[in-house]
Parts: sequence; C-alpha cells; structure tokens
Amino acid sequence: MNNETTHIMQGFERSRALSLMFEACLNAAMKDGFDDTTEDGIKLLLVNVGKRCYDSEIPEEEAIKWAMIHLMDLQRKEDIESTIHNTYSLRTGKYGKGAGFPREQQLAYQTEEFLNRRYVFRYNTMRMGNECRELRSAKLDFQPLTERMINGMAIRAHKEGIPVWDKDINRFLKSDFIKSFSPLEDYLSHLPKWDGRDRIHALAATIPTRHPLWENLFYKWFLSMVAHWREDNQKYANSISPLLIGPQGCGKSTWCANLLPPQLRDYYTDSLDLSSKRKAELCLTRFGLINFDEFDSISLNQQAYLKHILQKAVVKTAAPYQSTVQSMRRYASFIGTSNNADLLNDPTGSRRFICVEIEDTIKTEKPINYEQLYAQAVHALVNEEKYWFTPEEEKLTMEQNESFHKQDVEEQLFLQYFDTPRMNEPGEWMLAVQIFSTLRSLSKMNLGNKRCNMFGRILKKHCKATKQCSQGILYWVQEREK
Repeated sequence: MNNETTHIMQGFERSRALSLMFEACLNAAMKDGFDDTTEDGIKLLLVNVGKRCYDSEIPEEEAIKWAMIHLMDLQRKEDIESTIHNTYSLRTGKYGKGAGFPREQQLAYQTEEFLNRRYVFRYNTMRMGNECRELRSAKLDFQPLTERMINGMAIRAHKEGIPVWDKDINRFLKSDFIKSFSPLEDYLSHLPKWDGRDRIHALAATIPTRHPLWENLFYKWFLSMVAHWREDNQKYANSISPLLIGPQGCGKSTWCANLLPPQLRDYYTDSLDLSSKRKAELCLTRFGLINFDEFDSISLNQQAYLKHILQKAVVKTAAPYQSTVQSMRRYASFIGTSNNADLLNDPTGSRRFICVEIEDTIKTEKPINYEQLYAQAVHALVNEEKYWFTPEEEKLTMEQNESFHKQDVEEQLFLQYFDTPRMNEPGEWMLAVQIFSTLRSLSKMNLGNKRCNMFGRILKKHCKATKQCSQGILYWVQEREK
C-alpha cells in the first residue's frame, strides 16, 4: 500500500485495510444497481467497482484480487482482470479521491483501531461502568474511565491525525464493542485446583468462640456466598448472615474484610444506608460482601426492610444516571459485627443470623491462602455439596441465638407477672390487649399504645398455647401470685 493509501486507513494492518476499503467500494457500486442476469450488467458492476477502487487508492492488483474473490461466480477470471485493468487505465482523474470510502465509515474504523491499539477496555458489571488500561503505561491495573481520560484520548488521536472527538469515543465506549467483565466470576474462573486441605473450617476456627456449631455453619455460609457469585442459584439469595459479637478492638471488622482477597477488596463495604432504599438495593449489585458494622444500631423501624434486603434475589431498579428500570443481578452476601450482645429485635426468632460471641482477640496476622480457600469452595460446589441451611440447622441456630435477643420493657414485665402454662395446666384465655392492660395496671408504668401493636410478637414467642377467636388471637396464660 503506498503512502497515500496508508493515511486513509492509518494504523490498520495492510491486508485488513485493503479488504475493508474494497468492501466499501463494492457496497457502494451495488447500491447504484446492476443486472446480474446479463453479461452487460456484470460488466457495468465491474467498471463501477474499478472506478471506486481507483478513487480510494486501492492498488490495481489488490482490486483485481478482491474482485475475483467476490465475483468469480458471476464472471470469468480473465474478464475480471481485463475490465479492472482497463478501468484503471482509462481513469484520468486524480488517483485517490477517496470516493469509495465514506467519511463516517472511515472515521469509525480509525476510531476503533486507535482505541484498541492504545488501550484495553472492559465493562465492569458490578461497577456498572467502563474501565481502561493504557497499553503503553507501566500501570497494569484497570481504572474507571473518567471524562479527563476520555478527553486525553481525543487529544492523542488528533496528534496522530485522526479527527475523532470525545463524542465519537463515548459512542464507541457505550456500544457492545466493549466486552463485559464480572470481577467475582473472573476470579473464581482462574483458581488453581484444590489441594485437598480444609481451609474454610480452619478460617472459621480463628474466631475464639464457644459456639458449638460455628465452624460448620460458617462453612455452609461461605459456600453459599461463593455459589451466589457463581450464579448457581438465581431464585434465592444468600439470606443468612454471621454476626460477630465482641468488645471493640478485638479484630471483628478486620476479620470480615479479610474474607475477600486483595483483588476483590473493592467489592467489600461496611457502609450500608438502609434509610435510602434505592442506594441500599444498588449495593446488592455493587458489592460481593457487605458488613453490617455495629449491627445493633439498626433501628426497629428498619427491621422489616432489613429482612427484605436479606432475601431479595433480584434487584429491579434504574442504574445510576438511567431512568429505565431493569433487572440486575445480586452478588452481595452479608456479615455483621456488634459490640453489644442484645442486638436481635425480632422476638419470633432469628433464623437469618448466626450470632457468635467472641471471647478473645482474633488473630489476623497469619496470611490466608485465598486461591486455595476459594478453590475449596468451588470444588465443593462442583461436587454438589449443599450450601443451604436445613430446617433443623435453622432451629438449632435460633436456639443458640436466644440469649442475643433484646428484651423490651414489655417483655420483661410479661415474664415478671405472667406464666405460660401448657394446655393441661391451669390458666386462662386472654387477648393481647387484655394482657397489656393488666401489665399497665400491675406495673404502674406508662406503656404507650403503639407498643401494644408489637406485643403480640412477644406473646407468640413465649406462649405455648394459642387459639383464634372472633376478636383475634387468644393466649393461654396464668397471672402469677402476688
């Protein structure tokens, strides 16, 4: 390709550039129309193609080669050669007017070539944005694309003589020319083979606790986290959350952050604002692990939404800077920390939490072999190990959690003034409002009416016998002797 041809398709490998240019010439000639059923019609098409190839600076031998590839079924080889040759010989205008290659098409190819030669792009499905790595830079990490970087790309293109603007670059970056990239799936797909050593139970054992089920429960929770990263289950979310309970400075938060390898730390957070529902739901798609730091600070009014967040399998909302609601994949699993032991608000049970009381400082100095840790989880999942909790495990968990429930004043008063006998034991049927009024009278305390609405949960937790009547639920209780 001569120098004049080179500047039209700058940066492209010669054969590809000529192929693209010939395709443009052939396409334009075919749009002019021709009759492929007659000898004259085929001849006119060849003449038109030859003219456009001449104007596009395609060398004659290249034009003949590509014409043979495309048109051998319509015309004999020697006829193609002679027609193209005669068209070039009779062409009296300036060689290389570029008529066969539209400016828009040329710019699109040049933009693609320039960007792919200088940069590597990917669309991060968790960050919901493009990332970039400059090929000529010593920096090997991908960085989120900024307006500053895009403007720099446009200036560098201008210095190479490519008339591309930031709007052209943005159009390319917002197209399906950019491949999608899932950080969690990419990490899991490049793990080595598991060496057979149990590292998940060993990691759980670094928590100094007397909880008899902790290591096995953590093992299943860890498998469930990885399973949902792999999208093994699209119907249910990982709704179970370990809660580490211990004094400040014992290493709870550090241990939680260390669950993710350094390559994935950007997808860990200990900041989740439940007061902003849209932001909270977007966090389910943005992070692989979310830490409820200071779990006991979550208010009673936020408990219902917390339950919703924990079990939400698919996020349906608008992505940032977009108005269209779409279904987005959830990646996040949850863990939590607290300095206080009375942190569970739901008196009917807390099967979604694994409360673990820490009795000493957690040793976090020992390095973790993350590749083998996660390789073990993947190996277990590939071999179809169960990663969900059975009803029996949930029941045992609830029993272990019993001592971590908050006891409101109403609950403490009920246990002080009432027994909860079985049906075959002395007692009487009472409505929740009757029991509540009795507590007001006996305790001489000002118990607000709003608290009466929550009182049924306390009764359901403690009463061994209930029945339905026209007025509501009756509870079998016995007032204690004064």
